[in-house]
Amino acid sequence: MNESFYMHPRYIEFLAFLESVQTDARINLNALNLAFDVWLSNQLNVELINENTILRAKADAFLKSCKAYEESNTTLKADLDRLHRERDSFQQQARVLAEEVNRLTDENMALIAALSEVSE
Repeated sequence: MNESFYMHPRYIEFLAFLESVQTDARINLNALNLAFDVWLSNQLNVELINENTILRAKADAFLKSCKAYEESNTTLKADLDRLHRERDSFQQQARVLAEEVNRLTDENMALIAALSEVSE
C-alpha cells in the first residue's frame, strides 16, 4: 500500500477540499489514495490549462508586437528607399549644376580674354 500521498506537499489542500464535499473517500486508505490521485491530477490539469491560457495570451501579444514591428520596418524601408532616390536626384542635380558652373566659368574666362584683347 502506498502511503506516500500523506507526505505530498499538497495533501493539506486536498484535505480542505474533502471537507467541502460529501464523499466516501475516507472509507479506506485505498479510496483516499485514489481520491487524492484524482484530485491532484485534476489540480495539475487546471494549472496546466491556466498556464496554457497565459502563454497563449503572451504569444498573441508577442505576435501583435512582431506584426507592429514588421509594419514599422516596412514603413522605414520605404522611407529609406525614398531618401535614397531623393539623394540620387540631388546628386544628379549637383552634377548638372557643376557642369553648368564649369561651362559658365569657361565662358567667363573667354569673355575676360576677349575683353583684355579689345582693351589693349
